Amino acid sequence: MAIREHDKPDQIAQDDWTLDADQMLFMLQHHNPIETAYASGDMEFLRELAQSEAYIAAFGDMSWDEAYDRYECMLEDGDGNP
Repeated sequence: MAIREHDKPDQIAQDDWTLDADQMLFMLQHHNPIETAYASGDMEFLRELAQSEAYIAAFGDMSWDEAYDRYECMLEDGDGNP
């Protein structure tokens, strides 16, 4: 049985609103500075983080808003431990 295009693992990961291991690790490693930036309104820090080589290596062209939303969803679901 052939794998249908929409059933490929990369597509599944994008459709189920999760982060892969590398993405989750990135967010967990930066959790405290991210939370501090949001609390203080330091959007410049967040812009720089989203443009960093490490972010791009982990997230590719995923927007910061989507990445952070996915991260928050995973934390709320108990899939992460900041």
